[in-house]
Amino acid sequence: MIIILFLMVIIASVALNAFVLHISTKIFKVNGASYKTALIVSALQGVATLIIVIIVGIILSNFGIGNLGNILSILIGFFIFHKLLQKYYHTNLKKNIAIYIILIIITVVVSLVIIVPTRIFVIEPFYNKGDAMVPTYQDKDYLLIKKFDKNYERGAIVVFKNPKKPEEYFIKRIIGLPGEKVQIKEGSVYLYDKQNPNGYKLSEQYLSPDIKTFGLDENILEIANNEYYMLGDNRPVSKDSRSIGPVSSNYITGKVWFKGN
Repeated sequence: MIIILFLMVIIASVALNAFVLHISTKIFKVNGASYKTALIVSALQGVATLIIVIIVGIILSNFGIGNLGNILSILIGFFIFHKLLQKYYHTNLKKNIAIYIILIIITVVVSLVIIVPTRIFVIEPFYNKGDAMVPTYQDKDYLLIKKFDKNYERGAIVVFKNPKKPEEYFIKRIIGLPGEKVQIKEGSVYLYDKQNPNGYKLSEQYLSPDIKTFGLDENILEIANNEYYMLGDNRPVSKDSRSIGPVSSNYITGKVWFKGN
């Protein structure tokens, strides 16, 4: 899944860069300006720049001057861009510099128009910290959160704000649903609902075999209609609904989509 998404992002980036380059060449009335040519230039520039930057980065790291990588990346990127424009558009250095500047400006503006709404409404990266979700997720795992999916079913792993400290974000698994009752006793979780008024022991195959669940007490807690009961998979070290209480849906940022490498 991550490979497919990565390829889709690369293809989209090349297509967008080609579109912006095509607009830039139109602005400067470059001979032979076409989207097909811009697409070829963008693809070649991306591949060539990536290969050269990786090689240069490795070399610089070996000499302990890896901090020069960003400056060299910009210079290498422009050099490749200049040579490709000379070949496909027959433009001079002065015009290529102007096109490059316009290209950067338009790319930044277009990227903001796309990225900002995407981060707000569609998908957002999340960097996991701590061992509360071991073994499902490890410390420093990079995750993608889908924000458009509001179907918070039992077992789903979500990211949410701590109701008692909103600037703090947690990643936990949904255990109890709105309107249900939850009880922690005998090292396990018990749920009560309309179909099971006497309660039943929740089967949690995602936990390590030696993990037991213990709460502050064995009282039965009723979950409000807009709230969810959250627990981490690594119960002994997880700070979750056992201490902060059920979490309102208003505090949920989104569901974990998948884990990156």
